Amino acid sequence: MAATIAAKPVIKVAALCGSLRKASFNRGLIRSAIKISKEAVNGMEIEYVDVEPLPMLNTDLEIDGTYPPAVEAFRRKILEADSILFASPEYNYSVTAPLKNAMDWASRAPNVWADKPAAIISAEGGFEGGRSQYHLRQIGVFLDLHFINKPEFLFNAFKPPAKFDADGNLIDEEAKEKIKRLLLSLQSFSWRLQTPLKNAIDWASRPPNVWADKPAAIISTGGNFGGGRSQYHLRQIGIYIDIHFINKPEFFLNAFEPPAKFDADGNLIDEDAKERLKEVLVSLQAFTRRLLLQGS
Repeated sequence: MAATIAAKPVIKVAALCGSLRKASFNRGLIRSAIKISKEAVNGMEIEYVDVEPLPMLNTDLEIDGTYPPAVEAFRRKILEADSILFASPEYNYSVTAPLKNAMDWASRAPNVWADKPAAIISAEGGFEGGRSQYHLRQIGVFLDLHFINKPEFLFNAFKPPAKFDADGNLIDEEAKEKIKRLLLSLQSFSWRLQTPLKNAIDWASRPPNVWADKPAAIISTGGNFGGGRSQYHLRQIGIYIDIHFINKPEFFLNAFEPPAKFDADGNLIDEDAKERLKEVLVSLQAFTRRLLLQGS
């Protein structure tokens, strides 16, 4: 009997640098990470995403739910990525203005950072960028970014011998090995966070995207929030893959609140929930018919 093993998906990483200087050491770390990923981390693709074209955050630039072209392009890159790699220098004990500006733009509704794994690399002086990393992790709590804990990458760029060449390229072999370990950790963590549903969504979105223009509905059962947070993330994913979710009725069910909602075999026994499911199906049917009529 032949056995088959499903290949793990390629992890697409968006890499951002908080420094705009051409010979920036932190940008050099990203160039090194890209090279290492190609040579030594099978199943990972890193793309550098430039934050320099972004205007300073100004909500007056948001018109009818759209953003300036540079912002839209940036947000799309973040949304398409599986994971994020931040190269975060330290300015005045914190993250840089360009990086914070980029994070703020991508957090505008819908927040495209949400639920993504991330890692941080920093090259600085005495404290090696640590204070900026701690502030970045704090920002990530609100943005719903999941930072790997280990290994940390804090790097003193000025301690002899030279760590970078004149063009800002990393030449320190020990640091390159540390970056490799960080990338492997980010890859492993990203795979762990990719649910079977997300994996299925990603496969079906590969060209040609077979989700496109289809009506859909979501039902969830969970704890206190009844699966609501996963539904909001799924709706966010749906924007990119062009799925049309019905808005009403929503279906969230707390599976653990008495009285029992399911029997010992996991079958739904709650009559109120069954009636609500019926309402969802009727709404999905009506919405589907409307879309089919419009397309005919």
